[in-house]
Amino acid sequence: AIVDMVYNNETDELITAGESGVRVWYTAQNIDDWQFVEQAIDAPQILRGRQGPWVMGEHQDIRERMTLRVPGTLNVTSNASAANKYTKHAKPGEWVSKLYMHSSSQIVFCILGISIYGFNMETGVRVFEWEAIHTQPVTDMIYQPERNQAFTSSLEPSTVMWRVNSNTGQVQMLRSFGRHAAGVSSIQLHPRGGTMLTTCMDGMIVLWSMQSLEPIYKAKMNSGVMQAQFTRNDDFTVVMGREVRVMWLEWGYCSDF
Repeated sequence: AIVDMVYNNETDELITAGESGVRVWYTAQNIDDWQFVEQAIDAPQILRGRQGPWVMGEHQDIRERMTLRVPGTLNVTSNASAANKYTKHAKPGEWVSKLYMHSSSQIVFCILGISIYGFNMETGVRVFEWEAIHTQPVTDMIYQPERNQAFTSSLEPSTVMWRVNSNTGQVQMLRSFGRHAAGVSSIQLHPRGGTMLTTCMDGMIVLWSMQSLEPIYKAKMNSGVMQAQFTRNDDFTVVMGREVRVMWLEWGYCSDF
């Protein structure tokens, strides 16, 4: 089973997380198959001056490039004592629940329980180990290397801002903000920057100023919000159980399409 996946636009690779660990995949043309067909696809997608990947249907092979070694997960070891030599906070056999891809730095972050691990996408080397940074499972994050800071959400009722040490890679808590009746389910950076959106399991949606960490607007949904995702500059989707709503944001006002 796969619980989450992200796409690396820089390398055209797919990263998946699930029961078999965190794995990086790429696609390659099946030469033996391709040479016997005149046109494998009707309209090849051109991407950055070449035929794009993942569009050749049955005439391509999906191959694994590497597996990321996340401490405590099944792909490291199934032996409890061996797993503990990596970290005392991850439970042996635990699954990574969410992935966060930061394209410009080519780092993928793996959220595992109350900890977060970051990996260099070229080498697979673990470059960040933020262990036990929350008391409840982490649900989402934002990474801003240009400001040496990060934001995380969790099943705790507040969002946390962190300073990332540029030398050691470790994080120091700067402040927490927002106070809800339930855990914070997701946190999203606005495409233009300057603001971020948090959703909560009590149904609250809040747009925050990145400078002051003060709310710009709040909206209350009729049920708990599991996640939100910006689709364009001021459009975002909201997931509430089996319901998905498309919202529009302008001048501090939020409404349905």
